[in-house]
Parts: sequence; structure tokens; C-alpha cells
Amino acid sequence: MNEPITLHPTDDELVPGWRVATVVVGTAITLPAFLVGAEILTTLGVRDGALAILLGGLILALIATAAMYVAVRTRRTTYQLLDSAFGTSASRIVSFMVAITLLGWFGITAALFGQSLSVSIQEVMGMEVPQWLCTVAGSGLMIFTTLNGFAALEKLSKLAVPVMLFILLYAVFKVVDGTSLSAIIKAGPVEGAMPMNFGAAVSVIVGSFMVGVAILPDIARFIRAPRQVGGASFGSFGSFFPLVLVVAGLPGVLGGEKDLVLAMTATGLGLPALIMMVLASWTTNVSNLYSSSLAFAQAFPMLGRRTIVIGAGILGLMVSLAGIRDYFVGFLIFLGVLIPPIAGVYIVHVLARAPVARHAFSPLALAAWAIGGGVAILTSNNIFTLSGISALDSLGVATVIYWLAIKGRASTLRSLP
Repeated sequence: MNEPITLHPTDDELVPGWRVATVVVGTAITLPAFLVGAEILTTLGVRDGALAILLGGLILALIATAAMYVAVRTRRTTYQLLDSAFGTSASRIVSFMVAITLLGWFGITAALFGQSLSVSIQEVMGMEVPQWLCTVAGSGLMIFTTLNGFAALEKLSKLAVPVMLFILLYAVFKVVDGTSLSAIIKAGPVEGAMPMNFGAAVSVIVGSFMVGVAILPDIARFIRAPRQVGGASFGSFGSFFPLVLVVAGLPGVLGGEKDLVLAMTATGLGLPALIMMVLASWTTNVSNLYSSSLAFAQAFPMLGRRTIVIGAGILGLMVSLAGIRDYFVGFLIFLGVLIPPIAGVYIVHVLARAPVARHAFSPLALAAWAIGGGVAILTSNNIFTLSGISALDSLGVATVIYWLAIKGRASTLRSLP
């Protein structure tokens, strides 16, 4: 049956905050995240790289707290919140852009999955399976799981996250075996690594995963009570998330192999690498496709759930097979500029108790979004400097401008006779 996507959770669907945190951690343990952690640690070294990752995680946790609180207060999806702030027509445009962004992440993860699975099967079973076939098979599994909605995502994460954390920690223990703690802390940077300063590293962390924070209402609306929001945000982005990135980056600094799966395979952990790679890609891409389907449901309300999920999944697979991984860095820059202001606008809109947009386009919301993104473009190109973190610049500027704009509009309305 091709029924419409359910947007409002029932009382029976509400869960404790820690279970939502488990879903967030499950999406954070992903192959692209491993690559980001490796890039930062090999560039800055373990000590400075770990500090940059921790700072980025804390910034994400603070923003996630606000996004989660707004979701629990309203019980709305990200795209319903956008509809309230941006206007009906504008929110469809923004939702479509976010959906395409999520499909980009789906494509990147699926491509990495296909490559890693092909290598792992060769190493573990001695069989040669084409990379494209692994990508197609994995994408099919992810689409099938997503058809069962948040309940399937939550159950999958609850089972997969403990297994992935155990394998990850054990794998790194094997990689760093015999290396003292002081030597690990002092390790790096690696010669020939991509040049990046501390602020840029924090910006990469915040910008790379800001899309996940911006769409948190999709899953955070299921949290039972507002008081559980802080534990969910800091128990995921503020703690386990930085730990995963640091641990995943250590093999690149100590062994020279940035790809964690290949590093595990080289140390004789082919089967654990295969299991973790499958689970990591599975949980992350189900989350990407789930939120993407909600976004497409907002943009194309006439379509049913199965049509949206299957269609979006096939589109993401096509993007993956087309080679989106080759544009990974540019894609992260795109995310860091355009996504953060969106979250800032809808968070302020709810917290300031602004009225629902009555027109197709809200000039105030669109202006705040455009100015925030424009400022980030200028700061990222060193035209001038604010925080040193372009993703944070775009979020902060959009938030302040929108807050002042709606407060100014309220004052003007009160002064009218």
C-alpha cells in the first residue's frame, strides 16, 4: 500500500532520549566520518586533531540541543518547521535542496560501501565481486529497511551501535598495539597530508555534520520529554561522536593507512571490518534516506511513502554510481555554507514564538538564510574573519538577523494604531 508518510508521532511511538541518541551515534559511525577523522588527525596530529574534533563535537551538541528541544516542543519534522518559518512555497524549495543534499550523502556512503565491501569480500572469502554490484546490493538493503520508517531505524541502531563500537575499539587496539599512550598523543602530523589549520579542521567537523544536526527534528520529535534533550545531544555529538572520529583516525597517523577498513584488513581483522562496514553504512544510509523521504514528502505531498522512499533510494544509487565521491571535499564546503542558516532560522522561529508564515515566501527568513550563507562564503574565502569557522559564521549571522527581524516586526505591529 502506498500510504502517505506519517508526520506526527503518536504517544505509543515516543521513546526515551537515550534511544534517539543511539540512532544519532549509529549515523555518526559511518565511512565518510572515518575519512574525515583520518584527514584531520593526519594533518594536525593526534593532540591538536583530537582537540579540533572535540570542539567541533561540542559546537554540534549545543546546536543539536536547540534543534531537539524545538522538535520535542512542536512534535514537527524538520520540513514542517521550515514550512512554518519560510512559507509554503519557499519551504518546498528548501526541503528539496536538503533532500538532494541527503541523497548526496547517501551516494557517498553507498560508493564507499561498495568499494570497501568488494575489497573485504576479496580478502575474507577470496571472491571477486564488482564494486558496482556491492553498491547496488547495499543500496537495495538500505531502501528496504527505510520502508519501515523510524521504528526500523531505531531498532537497527539499537542492535548495531554496540557491535560497531566494540569492533571499532578492538580494531584500533590491534592497530596501536605496542605503542605507548604518550607516543600516540605526540603522533603526527603526517608528511604530505592536506594543509589545514585548527580553525579549518573545526569548520570541517561542524560543516560536514551540520546537515545531520539541521534535520534532527525528524527523529528528535520522538523523544518523550524536553528534559531528555540534553542527554540525547551531549550523549551523542558531545561524547561518542568525537570518540569515534578520533579512534577512526588513529590508524592513519600511526600506520599511514587513512582507510580504517583497509587498515583493519591489513591487521588480520577482515571479517570484523566487513561486519562493521556493513552495519555502519546500513544505519547511516537508512537515516539519510528516511530524512530525505520526509523532505521529498514536503516538496511533493501528492506522492505516497513507498513511491518517495524507493524513488529517492534509486536516485541516490544513481548519484553513487556516477562518482560523487570524486567531489567529496567540494560537497562538504557546500554543506558548511548552505545548511547551518536553515537550522538557525527554524530554531529562532519557534523559540521566539513567531507567527506561522502566512504567505508562500517569507522575506525575513529567506533574507536571513541568504545573508548567513553569503557571509560564510566570504569568510571561507578569507575576505574577512568572524569566528574562523565558516559553518558557525553562517549559523550565527542567520540566527541574529532573523531574531532581530522578527522582533523588529513585532515591535512595529505593536506600535500600529
